[in-house]
Amino acid sequence: MMFATYNLSSAQILVTEGDVDDPDTLRQVRDTTAELLSMGTIPIINENDAVTGRTKPVVNVNNEVSWDNDVLAWRVAAELRADVLVLMTDMDALYVKPDPNGGPQRLPLYRAGGAITTDALVLDGLPSFLGVGAMGDRSRGTFSQRTRLSREGLEALVHAATSAITHGVRAAIVTTGHNPNGLLRLLAGEDMGTLFVSPLPSKL
Repeated sequence: MMFATYNLSSAQILVTEGDVDDPDTLRQVRDTTAELLSMGTIPIINENDAVTGRTKPVVNVNNEVSWDNDVLAWRVAAELRADVLVLMTDMDALYVKPDPNGGPQRLPLYRAGGAITTDALVLDGLPSFLGVGAMGDRSRGTFSQRTRLSREGLEALVHAATSAITHGVRAAIVTTGHNPNGLLRLLAGEDMGTLFVSPLPSKL
């Protein structure tokens, strides 16, 4: 219904991690996606949960998210030779805590292979949920001022973004999916989220 409101058509492509691990199947996904785009149809690629080979629960005993569709996202983006991959989560950006006595600070740039590692990223004490409408702090209960991602889930998110970069995607951005018009604001060049870029060229 959402696409129909704007007189747009869409089609869903269901894949699994096993599909993207198979070169022939991945090429079929690429060709199908390209064909849909050539027809003016918006492809929606999602994991086929009914036949997925994953055995680990999405949510752990602490009600934290341990994994998502990030692997599918970067693999398909790389195969399609996409310019940009946007990974949307419940954080407006990645955060670090450079000062033990200070609060977390947004990390605007993450360079693949750089000095910043996932160990430096923080999960709680975040200012990112304040004033974000329905997903504001007061509606998040246990996850007030923190992401619902587990440490493992955060590492998987960063791995997906850096993998996309090292496999030919020009840039990846991690930002929130709960920010109204977030994609439009990104496309307009607004400074938001965390931008992942390629490693610096090695010095001769």
